[in-house]
Amino acid sequence: MPKKWQQHGDVQLIPIDKIPDSALSIGNRTIVQEGEITGHAHRMSFPVPMFREPVSGELFMEVPKAMDISHETHNPQPVSSETFQVDRVVEYDYDREELRMVAD
Repeated sequence: MPKKWQQHGDVQLIPIDKIPDSALSIGNRTIVQEGEITGHAHRMSFPVPMFREPVSGELFMEVPKAMDISHETHNPQPVSSETFQVDRVVEYDYDREELRMVAD
């Protein structure tokens, strides 16, 4: 059965088998994504190891045990013990005919 991705506001958590070898550790963190507009943040209940791929800028995290992700304007959501690529939700603006990042 394929792994299912999760969405929490404008953040997508995409399960992956392993973090790319080229990704560098950025330490253990609770903040997954900070909001550009409100300054609010998507936070894990406990610090988790996070990694960034230096060329693409892609973000990854290892969740060692099941915990919640929370945000000031979203309900907490459980996150399973897995390895994830952390991505942003995009939407298509049909009037401007362009993709844009959803901003929280």
